Amino acid sequence: EPGGRSNGGRIRSLHCEKDANSLWVGHDNGLSRVDLDSLEIEAVELAGDRSGVSVIHVPDRDIVEALESKDLPLERNLWVATDAGKVFQRSVAGAGFREVWQEGVPVVALAQDSRRNLWLANSEGKLRRLTREPEREWGWTVTRELEKALRGARIRGLAFDLRQGHGDLEPREEIWCATDDGLFRLNLQTSKWIRFHHDQLDPGSPLGDSVSAVFKDRRNVLWAGFSSGGVSRFSLEKEWFSRFSLGDEYHEGISHRSVNRVLEDREGRVWIGTAAGLDLWSPGEQAIQNHVLDRALGHRRFRDHITALAEDEQGRIWVGTNGNGILRVDTLDPGGVRQFRHERSRLGALPHDVINDLTVDPSGKLWVATDGGGICSLDEASGYFVSFGKSDQAELDRAANVLFSDREGNVWAGTGHDGVVRLETSQNRYQVFPQFSSGEVNAIAQDS
Repeated sequence: EPGGRSNGGRIRSLHCEKDANSLWVGHDNGLSRVDLDSLEIEAVELAGDRSGVSVIHVPDRDIVEALESKDLPLERNLWVATDAGKVFQRSVAGAGFREVWQEGVPVVALAQDSRRNLWLANSEGKLRRLTREPEREWGWTVTRELEKALRGARIRGLAFDLRQGHGDLEPREEIWCATDDGLFRLNLQTSKWIRFHHDQLDPGSPLGDSVSAVFKDRRNVLWAGFSSGGVSRFSLEKEWFSRFSLGDEYHEGISHRSVNRVLEDREGRVWIGTAAGLDLWSPGEQAIQNHVLDRALGHRRFRDHITALAEDEQGRIWVGTNGNGILRVDTLDPGGVRQFRHERSRLGALPHDVINDLTVDPSGKLWVATDGGGICSLDEASGYFVSFGKSDQAELDRAANVLFSDREGNVWAGTGHDGVVRLETSQNRYQVFPQFSSGEVNAIAQDS
């Protein structure tokens, strides 16, 4: 919490407001705004409502674009809902929040459709459509209430699917409800409901029935997360779920329940590092290959715990392990993998076989964070690993957890005790940031 103080409590909802470079945080004790430049944290008042903020919502871009195409501009308003059942609205360009609705029971999800209606789900399993009527005191009124179709299921999330018609196809707008009894889909044109539930005999069904989250990405793929573990992808074009669950002798799936690293390469393939080897998902084949390194290693059973994945500018995949060093995957053909191990007596060998993270900087150089051997880089011309941070400056924490290469060419490290540092690679030095100079850091990312 550098530069400020949060209100504390469990974080419930997040929204990044890019134009203002702010992060909105809903938590058990209210609403906070983080200035991403100064990292100052500001507590935000909601007209005296001090209950937890359960939802922060901004209309989807496709909804905004659909309204703009009809000359019906819609501001990307910020909506906030609380455990006290109140809904607040703020224009992105405005200041402060105003109360626009009182539900009376906790609100669990919000979404806005292409007709400017606001859809609200509450903790009692009711789904309401609110329509704006400026002449009324609150400005909104319930114009549709849906409960029976959900058969008592509790809603946990909402997502809209809006697709324009092509050729003879009519435009279609649907709302998806994530519930504790499956996924429900409502066609707003026909008012027809469809329930998608787990079927052990149907590989095209969802992974489970207790759906904790639902989200639609820009590729028209719906993602559903499950309380029991796992994620399902639903193709909105093919109406088919792809499961990423644990495989067995009868079902395709990942090779181990514990997934530590996931990497999408430049060809769109997804490498999945598990506690028992490396799997590969190919979008063209729509299939997962388990233990893909076995053949490349001469049919040796490779069941190492994968801890890190990275791709270099040549398209090679670098694999970090928990005790067996690093593997460089040139191809998946026999002989297409080279392994790098720690050898105490060899100059330039990998300083430690337990790898915490890998990253490739814009120049193509591989950087390695080890658990006990510090940070090093690979000089591919000589094949030597060069340790970093051993200069007149105090030696960098030898248990580096995470590495990150930013767009400007800087390499950042998160350590076990020294916080976050930026590596000055040309001078073999590092820069310490006082606000992040202590504690354990396990993740670093750069926004857009």
